[in-house]
Amino acid sequence: MAFDEGRYREALDHYLEMANAGDANASLRLGWMFQHRLGTARDDEQAKRWYERAATAGLVEAKYYLGWFFWDRRDFALAHSWWQRASQDGHAAALFRLGGMYEFGEGVERDEAKARSYYEQAAAGGHLFARRAVAGKMLRGQYGASRILVGLWLLLTTVWRGGREKFRDPYSGQLR
Repeated sequence: MAFDEGRYREALDHYLEMANAGDANASLRLGWMFQHRLGTARDDEQAKRWYERAATAGLVEAKYYLGWFFWDRRDFALAHSWWQRASQDGHAAALFRLGGMYEFGEGVERDEAKARSYYEQAAAGGHLFARRAVAGKMLRGQYGASRILVGLWLLLTTVWRGGREKFRDPYSGQLR
């Protein structure tokens, strides 16, 4: 409750107590708080430590955030590794991020087939940006001329769903 009300220092103390008692979700929140200066000074080593603790406990969200943590620092090999682990647990946003790595050659060799596969898996998992990426590829004819209209339909429904989801929950996992 303190976190949601912006009382970050109080929330930090509460999460520290919970995380030290073994609560993986509290460890995840601590990682976020140390990374984003909420209730404390920014401390990347602490952020990484708490994210890793949560990931080791099996939290797929922690694996995803570790991917972001390393991607932000241009350590694409570790970002890929953590997003790969999260994707194995079906994390749609991690699948989308892997697709981007292969599409743009970030730390991996560019591979359009792998990018497309990851985007399709993420889209099937409900990830809206992945649906947009697949729709864009269809509109550009990368799925064949017969799929261009399907791409247009997919793009329009994705925009509609995205607006609805943003209104319903601005922090939705479908929007990452």
